[in-house]
Amino acid sequence: MLYRIYNQGEIPSLAHGWRSVIALTPGRKWITLLDWTTLETARVEIGTWHKLRPQPQDWLNPRNVQTTMRRRLKYITRTEPIREALRMLRERPL
Repeated sequence: MLYRIYNQGEIPSLAHGWRSVIALTPGRKWITLLDWTTLETARVEIGTWHKLRPQPQDWLNPRNVQTTMRRRLKYITRTEPIREALRMLRERPL
């Protein structure tokens, strides 16, 4: 669920460089990514997602990620991908 990817422009709506993202439940052709540090969302084709070679970030504490996201929600309106990511973080065991 929590991954680290290196974006070289494959995902134009996310900033370039190393990004810490939450991969939401994939569909048939698309996967929705949420950059939890900036709360930016992007839809990416599954082929592009595999080409980015995502690295799992199992060492991150889901509570800390959730706290950081809630702090940033003061400045950004809550969207459905953000709600789903918060729900997934809440249900994930420590």
